[in-house]
Amino acid sequence: MFISVVSDPAYPAALILDEVDQDGLLVTANVAQLKGDGIGSDTFLGDRVFTGSLMAGSVNAVEKFYRAHADNNGEIKGSGSLNLL
Repeated sequence: MFISVVSDPAYPAALILDEVDQDGLLVTANVAQLKGDGIGSDTFLGDRVFTGSLMAGSVNAVEKFYRAHADNNGEIKGSGSLNLL
């Protein structure tokens, strides 16, 4: 499960999760969405906490890096690190 907290008061409906390399360069875009709708694993609507999950593609131990960001009409607006639980 991924969790991302947004501090901007004009928070979006969802965040886009991208896989990046250790230097932050894009590997795979839009691998999942993190939602803040209060449904499923997202406990509360409007708390600026976004949650989501994705299926692991490998059974081997592999270190992966992800970036969450809002999509503002095709322009990345803000990004941050994620906590992997």
